[in-house]
Amino acid sequence: MDLLLSNKVAIGGAVNAALMNLTKALAARGVRDGVRVNTVAFLASPQAAYIQGAILDVDGGATRTL
Repeated sequence: MDLLLSNKVAIGGAVNAALMNLTKALAARGVRDGVRVNTVAFLASPQAAYIQGAILDVDGGATRTL
């Protein structure tokens, strides 16, 4: 893997982790007020072609642990 691709993979991973953690934190904070927070923009992008075998929990937050 060349250095440029390696950097893009590292940056992409960091951005994805930040987005997932922000989504979870906002969801945990908003649940008391009936606010739902989800991240689905990635699924509408060309990068969605890389999603294979992902499981999206649609359970009203039942599997969310604080």
